[in-house]
Amino acid sequence: MSEQKYVIFSIENNKYAFSIDKVERILHQVACTPIPRAPKLLMGVFELRGETIPALSLRQRFGFNATTNEGNFIIVHSSAGRYAIQCDEVLGIIQAEDSCIESAPDLALESDDFIEGILKFDNNLHVVLDVNEVVPASLRKKISQFQLQEVA
Repeated sequence: MSEQKYVIFSIENNKYAFSIDKVERILHQVACTPIPRAPKLLMGVFELRGETIPALSLRQRFGFNATTNEGNFIIVHSSAGRYAIQCDEVLGIIQAEDSCIESAPDLALESDDFIEGILKFDNNLHVVLDVNEVVPASLRKKISQFQLQEVA
């Protein structure tokens, strides 16, 4: 059987996961420069080693209440480019067999396909998110523009 590693994190005491092969690094939350008139999901941008990184709030994406507590940023690589996801806390990295993943249930009210599946591990359920789809289509082009600006 094949095994995969996942970065496990929490938002509102719910557990989520990203496949580790999409994760670049984990940071303590840093201050973001807000972008005027940007969607609420886009918290702003910050600099990391000379590059501008857009930061997104999964709290906003999932409809949770905003919080003033600082958490972590998980920097991921997606088809739209590199961005940071804010979470309440990174809980760790686990290694799980493919058999621990169930197909994504079609329970969402909207036609979002950002759930890859449900990871059952250590008597806990973790929603595995797709880094390519967790960013709404309306924001993907804007995120990819940050990468184009870095090259110019």
